[in-house]
Amino acid sequence: MRGSRLDERGVDDDVLARLRSGHGLTQQLDGGRLYIDRPMPFVAVSRMVSRRPRFEEVVYGQGSYLIAPEEPTAPARATFANVLGALADLFGAVLVVELWAGDAGAEPRLRIHVSTDDEESPTVTALINALAETDSGPSLMPAQIIGSDHAPAPPGAPALVSPEIARKTACTVIGVEIPPIFVDPETGNRLPVVSRALQRDLTTALHRALFEFAIVQTSFEVKDFRALGRRDLLEAAYVADERFVEIAEELDLLFMVTPVNSEEAWAEFDDSGFARPPNFRYRPLRSDPDVLRRSLYDVDLDAVEDPTLTALFREKRREIDRCITLLEDRDTNQFLLSSLQLYGGGDEELEELATSLLNASSARHDEDGTSAFIGADVFARRATDELDAYRRVSAIDCTVEVRDDYPGVVVSNGNLVVGAAAMIPEERCDALVQHEIGTHVVTHVNGAAQPLRQLQVGLPGYEETQEGLAILAEYLVGGLTAGRLATIAARVLAVRSVAAGAEFIETFRLLHTDWDVAPRAAFGISMRVHRSGGLTKDAIYLRGLAALLSYIAAGGDLEPLFVGKLALEHVPMIEELTLRGVLGQPPLRPRWLAHPEADQRLTSLRRGRSVIDLVEEGSR
Repeated sequence: MRGSRLDERGVDDDVLARLRSGHGLTQQLDGGRLYIDRPMPFVAVSRMVSRRPRFEEVVYGQGSYLIAPEEPTAPARATFANVLGALADLFGAVLVVELWAGDAGAEPRLRIHVSTDDEESPTVTALINALAETDSGPSLMPAQIIGSDHAPAPPGAPALVSPEIARKTACTVIGVEIPPIFVDPETGNRLPVVSRALQRDLTTALHRALFEFAIVQTSFEVKDFRALGRRDLLEAAYVADERFVEIAEELDLLFMVTPVNSEEAWAEFDDSGFARPPNFRYRPLRSDPDVLRRSLYDVDLDAVEDPTLTALFREKRREIDRCITLLEDRDTNQFLLSSLQLYGGGDEELEELATSLLNASSARHDEDGTSAFIGADVFARRATDELDAYRRVSAIDCTVEVRDDYPGVVVSNGNLVVGAAAMIPEERCDALVQHEIGTHVVTHVNGAAQPLRQLQVGLPGYEETQEGLAILAEYLVGGLTAGRLATIAARVLAVRSVAAGAEFIETFRLLHTDWDVAPRAAFGISMRVHRSGGLTKDAIYLRGLAALLSYIAAGGDLEPLFVGKLALEHVPMIEELTLRGVLGQPPLRPRWLAHPEADQRLTSLRRGRSVIDLVEEGSR
C-alpha cells in the first residue's frame, strides 16, 4: 500500500492497520505527500503557502512529515486525521509541528506559535532551548512565543487540525515561523548554504522537542533524541554513496602519487654521495580527471532528503574533488598547494611537539639499532596469520601481497601490500601487523558491512584519526618504541620543511645531519614528503595520535571508531546513525584490544597521557 493514492475516505483501513502494527507509510496526497518512516507520536508539517517562500525540505530530516498545499483537500484532511488517530491510539498523544516562512519585511526573528495553555509546556521550553543552541540565523535573536486561543497556522491558511480532532487524539499543535533569511531579499532566490544550515539546526531542535514531548506525555519509548531521525533512507542516498565510493577507489590516490623506482632512486642517491637529488618515476594515470569530476557532480544530493547524510556527502564530494586536483597536479609546483588543502602542513605547535619527541627519544633512526630484521615474505606470512584469525569470525576477502613496485607497507582498498624490499625490525613486527591488519583492514571490513560504503573507503578527513588509531594499536600491544615515535616526529619536521619550500636534499640534510637520522631512513622520509611534488600527509600521524590521546583522556569512546574509517569529528554522526538504526554493529573487533596489557594501558591513557609520556615507556 506504500505510495497508494487517496480515495474520498482518506487513507485505507489496511494502511492504518499496518501503521498500528509498527510499519511506516508513504501516501501521495492531492498536491503533497505524507511520509511516516515508523510510527512515532509526532508529525512535522510544511504547507506551500502563497506569497511566502517555500521551504519543504525543512521537514525532510524528520521521521514523520506532511507536505501539503495551503488548503488541503477533504480526503487529505481525512487521511491526516486518521493517521493522527492511529498514532494517538499507539502512544496516547501526538505532537504536530507546522513550519512556515515569516514575512520578508518583519523583524528577522523566529516565532513559536502555541495555544495559550501550552506556552510554558516542557515541549515548548525544550524547543526554545534547542533553538538557542543552533549556529544558524534563528540563534541570533531569542525566539518569541506567541500564544493564542486559536490553533496555530500560517497567516491566511486554515488550521490543519480541527479542535475536535485535537481533543480526540490528545494532539498538541505548535507553529514555527521561520524568518526568511534563507532567501535573497532582493531577488527572492534561495540561499542554498543558509537553507541547509537552517534545515540541519531545525531538525535537531525538533527532535529535542519531540523527545521531551514523548517522555512527558506519551508511552513512546526512546532513550536519546538522536534516535528520532528517519531510518529508511531513500534510494538517492545509496546511489550517491555508491558513486562516490567508485570514484574514490578508481583514484587509488596513494599508489598514484608514490614512486615505482624507490630502490633504484636510493641507489643512485647513495652513489652520488647524497649530492644529486633522485629522479622518481610514477604510474600513469588510469582515469581521465575531467570525466571523474563530471561524474562526481552529476550525483544529485538534493534528492537524498537527509540533512545528516547530505552534509556528509557534500563534504566527501569536496574531498574527492581535491584528490582529483591533486592527481592532475602530480609532479608539478601546484601539487604541494593541493596537498596542503587536503592534509595541512603541520603548525608550530605540532612542530614543537615533534622537536620535543626527537629530543626525548633515546633511540634514533639508526638502521643498526636493532639486531634482527625480517623480510617481506616473513612479514606477509605473519600478516596472513592475523588475517586468518579474523576470518574465523567473519568472511573476509582481503589479501596480503608482496610487490616490487611499492616501498614499505600499505593497505589499499582493504588489501595489504608489502614492498619486496621491506625490512621490518623483529621487535616491531606484531605492532605493525596490528597497525595494518588490526586497524586498517578491520575498519575496511567493518565499513563494508554497513549500508553506507563511505565507511569502507573513508569519511572525509578520516586518515588522521585512522593513523592515530593504528599507532594506538601499536602502543596497546607494547610495540610503540621510542624509535618509532622519533620516526613519526621526524616526518612532521620533514613535512614542515617541504611546506616551507625546501628541496629534497635540504630535507634529507635536515634529518640526517641535524637530527642524526640514518641515511637510508632519512632518504625514505624525504621521499615520502617530496613525492609527486610535496605530499604533506605524513604530518597526520603525530597529529592524529595527539588528538586521539586527548579524546581518550576526555572520556571518548573508542567503539564508534571501529564502525569504519572516520574522523573524530564524525563520532557524533556515527552515534546518531547507529541510534537511528541506519548503521548496525560492526562484525569485527580489533584483536589488539584483547592484548594482555591493553586494558591497563588504556586505563593509564584515560587518566591523561601526552605523546611525550609514551617515550619513556617506548625506551624500556
